[in-house]
Amino acid sequence: MATVRLFCFPYAGVGGAVFRPWVAGLPAEVDVCAVQLPGRTTRMSEAPIANIPVLVDGIVAAVTPHLDIPFVFFGHSMGAILAAEVTRELARRGERLPRFLMVSSRRPPHMPDSHPPLRNLSDTEFVEEVMRRYGGIPPEILCERDILALLLPALRADIAALETHQPPRRPPLPCPIVAFGGTDDALTPSAHIEAWREETAADKRLYVEIGFSPVTCATCGIEALVKKNSQKHTSVQWPPGGVASCPEIGAQRAADPNALILGCSRLKASIEDAVRDGRMVIPDA
Repeated sequence: MATVRLFCFPYAGVGGAVFRPWVAGLPAEVDVCAVQLPGRTTRMSEAPIANIPVLVDGIVAAVTPHLDIPFVFFGHSMGAILAAEVTRELARRGERLPRFLMVSSRRPPHMPDSHPPLRNLSDTEFVEEVMRRYGGIPPEILCERDILALLLPALRADIAALETHQPPRRPPLPCPIVAFGGTDDALTPSAHIEAWREETAADKRLYVEIGFSPVTCATCGIEALVKKNSQKHTSVQWPPGGVASCPEIGAQRAADPNALILGCSRLKASIEDAVRDGRMVIPDA
């Protein structure tokens, strides 16, 4: 029986299925629930929504009946913004809050984007700029114009939602935030990850910098919870010697460069302890 529920918020343009491998990768007591936005996979018949507050209202309505056991939010890239805003809306409504808000590869909502907007570009220009800036669209999709045409509306809506979401700085959240960043992630430098400290009033905060690319960067810490007696501000790099120091992660990355990697067995063991005990211990190198 599940003792903790993990809500996963995906990055732009994809569906909740991207988290399917995590169901097998995490212990049975973790109920993995992936957020599925309109306009993709099982909700392809619905129009995508290019507005963060509207998306948040829909997500809050969907998840509120399922907050009956302790839960954690994890959001990667765009998912980090959604997870943070859903947490804020739950707090506004007086609902239960996540044990931890976990964010990956994204600056906090109040930080402006320094890059030129993409939302008004033509489809051709949009795809070219997305690939230049972010990558991530598989070559086989780029070569199939019909398939690309099916996927573009959701991606364009997600990008537009992010670019038009510019909230002011707001009071910090009462729940702890675990922020992850990749050492190879040029779009989300360390300063953006560190800025999440301003978003929480909780005393226990852990900032983990993972030594690989933006797509895989933080996800090996999927259920990494804050160590009970950690200092107020803690920064950790994993693996300590970079990805080359961990053959297991290196092998996973080589097998599928686009996968959201759960991580090596040593970190995974700590993740499972975190789920059960609400604590996080980073393993030694």
